[in-house]
Amino acid sequence: MQTLDLLYKEPISSKEAIASPHAEQWRNGMNKEIASLKENNTWTLVPAPRNSTVI
Repeated sequence: MQTLDLLYKEPISSKEAIASPHAEQWRNGMNKEIASLKENNTWTLVPAPRNSTVI
C-alpha cells in the first residue's frame, strides 16, 4: 500500500468521487450498481415530486 493511499479520504458525494484520483474506479462501481438494480427490477427512475429535496 502506498503512503498516499493511507491519506486518501473517501468521497461523500458522486461529484467528489468523479473528481477524485480514483474517478475511473468510482464510475465503474456506480455503473455496476445501477446495472444490478435494473437487472433485478429493484429500481425505477420516476419524476421527482414537486417542492421536494431529492437525495
